[in-house]
Amino acid sequence: MTRHGFFILSLLVGVAACDASRPVAPAGSGVVGAPEFGTGNGPVNPGNSFVFRSNDGIFLSTVDDVNGLVVRHYNTEDIDFCGGSTLPPTAEAQLVLTPGAAIYTWRTGQLPVYVYLLSEVPPQQVSPQFCQDLKDKWIYRGTHKLTNHDNNLFFEPGRTNAFGFNGQGTVFDRAGKRYAYRESFLAVLNPDPFIERNVRYTLSIK
Repeated sequence: MTRHGFFILSLLVGVAACDASRPVAPAGSGVVGAPEFGTGNGPVNPGNSFVFRSNDGIFLSTVDDVNGLVVRHYNTEDIDFCGGSTLPPTAEAQLVLTPGAAIYTWRTGQLPVYVYLLSEVPPQQVSPQFCQDLKDKWIYRGTHKLTNHDNNLFFEPGRTNAFGFNGQGTVFDRAGKRYAYRESFLAVLNPDPFIERNVRYTLSIK
């Protein structure tokens, strides 16, 4: 299934926490010191870039409004905002600050994925009915991995911004039949002046 119109809602938590971290300096005077750990890494004088690594919370839903589907990339049957015990998932993230732009990437391990009919469980405010529908009205569920990239996180002028994500995994329908799941989103934009060069979203369950 391929579409050109799309709605994307994603919440990425934890990037701001990287701002306060500092690179870890190597031990001096020929003495090998004990390892040091943190979200920043690299030599004391890193030159033109800083690298920060962290575990960032992600909360991602995607809507295919042409084919009438909505994909939720978390455990909808036990999510905390509906009274469950499962928190939104996290991803291994890396932020590279260069003189030209901030490059941000992340990847997940195996995550739950649920697919619904858009007409039955559209994006909406959390309510008891919405939480019940998340449990009862899925048409596919399974597991998948996600990778994300953004080569100009803060939309610095003078640099084309390409960003998006890819998902791949396995889902089952309510009868237990197995399907291969693939999903991708890519956008290529000029920040200043704003020009939309390419936007592409695909969802395949077959």
